[in-house]
Amino acid sequence: MARRDQGSSVGIPGILRRLGLLGLVVAAGVGAWSVAGAGAQLGQTTIALTSVQYYAWGDYTRFTYQVTVPSRAPIPAYWILGVGDCVDDDVVVWYLSSSYTWVQTPFRGMRFTCSSRNQKFYLYLEGNWTAQETQVAAGWSSPPTVLTGWIDGPACASASISLDVASGDSISFPSVVGAGTYPASSETVLRVTSSTAGWTLGYALTFSIPADASQAVVEEIFQVAPGTYTSAAGITDVAVAYTLVVDLEDFAGLPQGSYVITIAYTATTD
Repeated sequence: MARRDQGSSVGIPGILRRLGLLGLVVAAGVGAWSVAGAGAQLGQTTIALTSVQYYAWGDYTRFTYQVTVPSRAPIPAYWILGVGDCVDDDVVVWYLSSSYTWVQTPFRGMRFTCSSRNQKFYLYLEGNWTAQETQVAAGWSSPPTVLTGWIDGPACASASISLDVASGDSISFPSVVGAGTYPASSETVLRVTSSTAGWTLGYALTFSIPADASQAVVEEIFQVAPGTYTSAAGITDVAVAYTLVVDLEDFAGLPQGSYVITIAYTATTD
């Protein structure tokens, strides 16, 4: 699975006098697949690929993962390593592998059970394998929670893909003077360059807001609308529009202060 990240910066002026500054920053820069050893921070749990070792005498590769949970933090019930279709039971060295089950949600992957705060997991695959970025998840049973991220895993022969901001890396909104719909003054144009069709464009939001503000309200008023596109091979431009939709009751959850939203775009292909 290949993935590229990109973003742009969007600024939103003060909403009435109560809200203060509300701004949107989209993470900039293209992220290539990470090297072995890069880890995912899922809540307070860290999952990292610590080594990839090929054993020529037996023609197999060992992937070693470390799951670390700090004291007093809840231990996840399981974690999931996302893998491509090239990884199946036929290439797993059964008598050397950690116990796992196959899952299809939230992505296709191998689910491992967690039992301690510092636990190693060994995945042995037949042949000589390299690592590339793939999805990872951790799940807790009480309360039911699943967090996802990115980690290094077995690399299938995959397509190349890149994601850039062609235009619109700085977006502004008109002044908000009351309830209503406020479209941004311009759009962000994302440029996806892929060697294969069937890729997927996505995004994720994170927030830095005053302690007494409602993240749910901020999420509700800020809307992201990617335009229609065909995920074809070659170069594809995708226009993304932004809109503020504000109701009078929203202001109860928007105290004065500094608001920063970060949006990270991703383009992914198997």
